[in-house]
Amino acid sequence: MTSVLNVDSIAAKDGTSAVTLTKQTAAKAFSVVDATASNAILKSFNISSISDIAVGIINNSFTNSMADVNYHNLASADVNTVAPCTGATASAYDTTSSARGYAYRTDTSALVDQDKIGPLIHGDLA
Repeated sequence: MTSVLNVDSIAAKDGTSAVTLTKQTAAKAFSVVDATASNAILKSFNISSISDIAVGIINNSFTNSMADVNYHNLASADVNTVAPCTGATASAYDTTSSARGYAYRTDTSALVDQDKIGPLIHGDLA
């Protein structure tokens, strides 16, 4: 016999806390930022604001900080818009409250603004 579970929301026993994931992980923060003109956050989770640090560098401030600096920060950038050969990298892990994404041309290593750039954060929230 098959069972179906239909729910509108899942909450911890106290009714308000976030549900703890057991033996699995989920992204704790991510963003997609248009860094070419408006510096608009196109989509995000656990990102309170962004700062345009310089060409090709976007700083993302977390709504909820990470527990420590031992989290994983991946970055991605759109590869087809501003420069045909573009890659992305993430910042060093030196703060629990923000993370940076860098977009660069892989053919010249020059930083370049892209219409989609942002980090993907995995780790423990504070």
